[in-house]
Amino acid sequence: MFRNVNHDQIFTHWVGGREILTFDPRFPSDSRGGEDPDRHLAEICVLGLVTENGEDGPDAGVHRALARAAHLTGMHVTEHPRDGAVHGVLDH
Repeated sequence: MFRNVNHDQIFTHWVGGREILTFDPRFPSDSRGGEDPDRHLAEICVLGLVTENGEDGPDAGVHRALARAAHLTGMHVTEHPRDGAVHGVLDH
């Protein structure tokens, strides 16, 4: 999950050096990409990022994307960490 001071943001999920899923949390229905962009579609719908008919959900945004990242990595990250940023790669 990347977000800068201009609120440019992107969620990217990599597995084994391959980009599986990427999307802009503000517009997840139109921006989904990667080798398998539908791999996590059911979970993304449950989070409210995308509706069942494929449109942006009512809860689209960085906080829901962070929830997905936490589920995939087992690491809970808030939107505003105390030290200002979380950096790193998880071997998960």
